[in-house]
Amino acid sequence: MLSEKEKKSPFIVAFAIMSVYVITMSAGNVSAALASISAAFPNVPMSTIALISTLPSLLMIPASLIAGALAGNKVKYKTIIIIGMLFYLVGGLAPVFANSMTVILIERAIFGIGFGFITPMGNALVLSVYEGNKRATMLGIGSMVMNLGAIVMQFAGGALAEIGWQYSFYSHALGILSLILVLIFLTEPPKVEQPAGAEKPKVRIRGGILLTALLLGIYIILIFPSAILISGFLQKNNLGGPAVAGMVLSVFTLGGMGGGFVYGPLFKAIKKYVVALGLLLGAVGYALVIYSGNIVIVTIGMGIVGASFSIVLPACYMIAGMIASPQEVALSTSVLLAAVNIFAFFSGYFISFVGAVTGDMLAMPMVWCMIGLAVASIVFIFVNPLPKPKHATVNE
Repeated sequence: MLSEKEKKSPFIVAFAIMSVYVITMSAGNVSAALASISAAFPNVPMSTIALISTLPSLLMIPASLIAGALAGNKVKYKTIIIIGMLFYLVGGLAPVFANSMTVILIERAIFGIGFGFITPMGNALVLSVYEGNKRATMLGIGSMVMNLGAIVMQFAGGALAEIGWQYSFYSHALGILSLILVLIFLTEPPKVEQPAGAEKPKVRIRGGILLTALLLGIYIILIFPSAILISGFLQKNNLGGPAVAGMVLSVFTLGGMGGGFVYGPLFKAIKKYVVALGLLLGAVGYALVIYSGNIVIVTIGMGIVGASFSIVLPACYMIAGMIASPQEVALSTSVLLAAVNIFAFFSGYFISFVGAVTGDMLAMPMVWCMIGLAVASIVFIFVNPLPKPKHATVNE
């Protein structure tokens, strides 16, 4: 059951959980400053400069798995989140004062560990506190807030980089507000009471979670090339340069906000078909990008692809919540998050493979992705991805 505090102030509880979501897509905040950082450190190779952006994403994988194994079992969710936010703030803001690349990378490593502690916790909290249609709604809102945070922080990072490369790291200061909200308002999800004398349930990764993570990973390989290839695709087809590509990618994120906003009502209306719809939207979006030849329609297509991502991702977390026991929720969400990051890394190799086979490194990988998503959407019309919930969590 919900705690008395949660019953009295459901909005405050939801607001505190959303304050965790808002900073979970901030690893790329300083990407806009990489060229300026490279100019400030002319003797440092670009491959090392790139670690400023990629190192946090790499370290968040083991950090998120550790946090998932501990949260709600050996350590309170709130404690894990506070520790993560402190690491996030120290590692995120400290490069403002650094003048050594080695020091910056150490600080980015600290940031990555904190980022890994925080990122799976939003979904874990939702799965622990809510159930049914309310859970679907909150997962969708969380996805929307996550994309909104990404837009605000990436814009702030780029604008601050115009002042000086060090200032771009101030974009992580939004984490201070999140930390304050968590400290004041976040309440610990209620623990499921075990019958007297009952053996304490073991925390394990269920086969259904691993299968969900694998399928989500394959989806990530099919969806990420859209963002990776769009800049080169636009230039090759004389549809726009880097500025236009940036605008198109912003619409991708806005589409993600829209997808998150409608996920809850969609799940309530079509239940088991929500995954098929999300996959179909990805295929339709790719088709508009590849075949329209018009920058407006390409932009709309990228927005639809973004909406696909923010429908399929919360659907996978919804499935995980149906499979996992209450004690396994945090670890299960961390496994899905690890799958997202690992398969995102391999999406580049998928692009290279398709390019080597077809001789086209830009359009053909997106064609293959479109076909893969279309086929998968047909499969999931006939295959129900939603398991029967085996574990009661919290009443709506």
